[in-house]
Amino acid sequence: SAASDVYKRQLTLSGASSLTSIGDRAFATQSSIAANSNNMYDFAASTLLATIGANAFENSDGAIVLTPAPALTTIGANAFFHFTGTLNIDNAPELTSIGANAFNRDSDDLDTAAATGSVVDISAASNLETIGAGAFGSFTGVVHVKTTAANIAIDDKAFMMVGGSGAGVGSAASTVDLAAGLTTVGDYAFYRFPGTLTITAGAALTSVGSFAFSGTDHDVDSQIDLSAATLLATVGVHAFDGFLGVLTVVATTNWQE
Repeated sequence: SAASDVYKRQLTLSGASSLTSIGDRAFATQSSIAANSNNMYDFAASTLLATIGANAFENSDGAIVLTPAPALTTIGANAFFHFTGTLNIDNAPELTSIGANAFNRDSDDLDTAAATGSVVDISAASNLETIGAGAFGSFTGVVHVKTTAANIAIDDKAFMMVGGSGAGVGSAASTVDLAAGLTTVGDYAFYRFPGTLTITAGAALTSVGSFAFSGTDHDVDSQIDLSAATLLATVGVHAFDGFLGVLTVVATTNWQE
């Protein structure tokens, strides 16, 4: 019947104070056919939540509130892949790993995949070590990352085109602050990243991938200091092509073309 064409389900979750883990694909594909889903996932009371599994909210919509998240350590691969609602994550000081494509939108229809008001603020996660390939690729909200971990790996396309092809509304407010523990920056890692980068690399940094910081979307206040990266051996093609911020580099004998 015609009524079935506009079927709409609504899922509400809140008050789960004993929740410690959300499993793989736990809430995947919980999207309504009709526009403007009312799905609501409120994890404000879930202060014991430590793990969000792979694909947990893939292709779902609605609203997710995960703040505070004092016990959260791991966000799995594709956890919020193409989640098309509003996502708010804040105050996750124990977070150490974000899997590949965890917040990736990867959609040609950025209006449908928009996340107006979405904020992922993990600037309190000072021990964050792994940000997987495509983790925030085309994410259309605001991202804040700050880590001083001893070993920080930024995989390929990790922050590529945050905000989508149009550098989405509000995405220019995004910030990434990385310290001396940075070990590798993958290909296209910050390609056309629209926000502010503050990177102070040390001797741990060994490679910067191709097109890693290229594009003309970076904030002019961005600063990348590689002067202490004495073991930097490889800088890929077009690595800083079009970068608009301040770049400090001291070439070493380790460099390879």
